[in-house]
Amino acid sequence: MHLSLRLLLERHASTSLPDSTGRLVSCRAFAGTQFLIESHRKAHLQAVLAAINRGTSLEEFKKCWHGPSDFNLVKETGDSILLAAAAFARLEVLKFLLREAAAIKPTLVTSHSSTE
Repeated sequence: MHLSLRLLLERHASTSLPDSTGRLVSCRAFAGTQFLIESHRKAHLQAVLAAINRGTSLEEFKKCWHGPSDFNLVKETGDSILLAAAAFARLEVLKFLLREAAAIKPTLVTSHSSTE
């Protein structure tokens, strides 16, 4: 199982998807799996923030950006990637992130309960 998960993570599988309550998905029942997911999530967040902090070009930033699910990544302080781009005055990155956010199609999450 861990080998499959590692392969998915190496291929940029998102670990920043929210559940129906808005919290990031977790696998607490499988501690080893959860550790891999959390480690990948933290490393990816650090890479995205480092790209912002270093002042890399927009093209370089896009290489570490994995799409709309990355908006769910936040620092321990609660600061988002969008806030980091604004704080470091990364206007090109900020405009890109705002365009990305505007392109997100909202989806309605519903729960289906069985009455059988």
